Amino acid sequence: MLKPSPVKLPNILASAALAFGVALGGCSQTSETSSREKPLVVASYSVLCDLTTEIAQDTIDMACLIEPGQDPHTYKATTLARQSLEQAQLVLYGGYDFEPEVIKLVQATNTPAPKIAVHDQAVPSPIMAEAHHHHDHEQEKDDHKDDHKDHHDDHHDHE
Repeated sequence: MLKPSPVKLPNILASAALAFGVALGGCSQTSETSSREKPLVVASYSVLCDLTTEIAQDTIDMACLIEPGQDPHTYKATTLARQSLEQAQLVLYGGYDFEPEVIKLVQATNTPAPKIAVHDQAVPSPIMAEAHHHHDHEQEKDDHKDDHKDHHDDHHDHE
């Protein structure tokens, strides 16, 4: 059985905000960054993109790597995704092998931007489900039927 683990959303948001501030403070003005009015934040999938956009509102440019409805487990990186990551001032992704291709892409990126595995930050030590021991429930059911039959036969002996 999977035991719920409290998600520490304020800690995630504080970490992201701190990383974002560090990223912006450490950016040197190049022709590419100076032409961009708002910092580019790249997030891996729709939930992180929506949450980030909701928090940051119109203070950032948001790039979402995985389209809504697309399976993060089977995502294949594009050239545009690589370019977005290289230009990002902050990178947010799930972690825990939720998006294996994104994780490889993020790790291979040369950007100095903070790269935050949000799931790993939210739940650093996840509680894993215990293995379920399978045994023959059908045999138990049959034994019970036989008991009921024996009990039923006992009532007929009392007539």
